[in-house]
Amino acid sequence: ILHAYQYTPYFYTVLAYFFTKRPKIIFTEQGRFFPDKAKIKRIIFNQISVFFTDSITAVCNFIKKILIFHEFFWWKKIEIIYNGVKADDFSRTIDVEAKKRSLGLGASEKIVGAVGRLCPEKNYQMLIKSLAVVKRDIDQVKLVIVGDGELENELKTLADYLGLCADILFLGKREDVVDIIKTFDVFAMSSDSEAASLVLLEAMASGVAVVATGVGGNPELVIDGQTGILVPRGDAEKLGKSIACILADAEEMKKMGLAGK
Repeated sequence: ILHAYQYTPYFYTVLAYFFTKRPKIIFTEQGRFFPDKAKIKRIIFNQISVFFTDSITAVCNFIKKILIFHEFFWWKKIEIIYNGVKADDFSRTIDVEAKKRSLGLGASEKIVGAVGRLCPEKNYQMLIKSLAVVKRDIDQVKLVIVGDGELENELKTLADYLGLCADILFLGKREDVVDIIKTFDVFAMSSDSEAASLVLLEAMASGVAVVATGVGGNPELVIDGQTGILVPRGDAEKLGKSIACILADAEEMKKMGLAGK
């Protein structure tokens, strides 16, 4: 069996088929770029490669539709197997106040957190701008960003321009992400493009209320108004107001977190 995870490995897997003992081929599509541009050479290749592919899996219904209407794969060969996380990994309790102190955060501060690569499709510029909106109503709030990437310096410059340097903590790549997530009051996702986000599932499994852009597969994971709030792509004002609304209502924040879990 050859299992190709994402499109580029799939291309080489199909080529390898002709130089091996005809293995079974499985192709799993995990995510997409934004904007998503169709390429005629790729579509032609897909029409050929599908004859040598035994199974195609998509991690959410959004991806299945993309594979059918954008990549022109045969719909009968595609099935959805949703991403998931092991709930037990997120069930253990930690000393949240001690963890916050170790990160340089105050015990009384509200924490908005995000985890992911600092890359264009995650649109962290929108998230940073939304913090300014949150601070109109809630002063004792910090934004914690876990992850590294090519936009780190650009994002720090934006934070400085908006006068938010003291309110944003860039933690870089970490090995203790699960524990850090448990310090969040709200998990925020500002992505322009998502499929079935693992980190979104991890936040929900940790019992953290989420606010996310209603893109890609996010509406399949988050029930708007019940397990979190969905906002339009690129709308920093709406994102900030939604975060502030949850932070201002401790009971509703807890309720959403538990519903998501």
